[in-house]
Amino acid sequence: MAISRGLEGTRPARRPCAETLVVGAICLVDLVVTAVLLHLGLAEEANPIMGYFANYGIAVFCVAKLLFVIPPLLVAEWYRRWNDYLVRMMLRVVAFIYLAVWAGATLTLNAHLLGL
Repeated sequence: MAISRGLEGTRPARRPCAETLVVGAICLVDLVVTAVLLHLGLAEEANPIMGYFANYGIAVFCVAKLLFVIPPLLVAEWYRRWNDYLVRMMLRVVAFIYLAVWAGATLTLNAHLLGL
């Protein structure tokens, strides 16, 4: 017969690091802006993988986007217990690359509107 030990030996819940929150916020803003523009018919999804899901509707697109974002952030937070520095640095790199790709793609795809 197993005896429950209750909460002995459990660690208190850790708060997500700032980098996780920044990457999550960037992805959430991207999701909301893209969903609104798709709904209004003012944009098309440039990412072919996400474009596939967008073809099935805004709700499917949003769920897919969240499923591509939330699990990796949870894994990063889980691994941060063992290597805080590595996770924080990689999340900073992810945030920078995400913003750079987003800005570059937006400028490239809308150059005709900006007169570039």
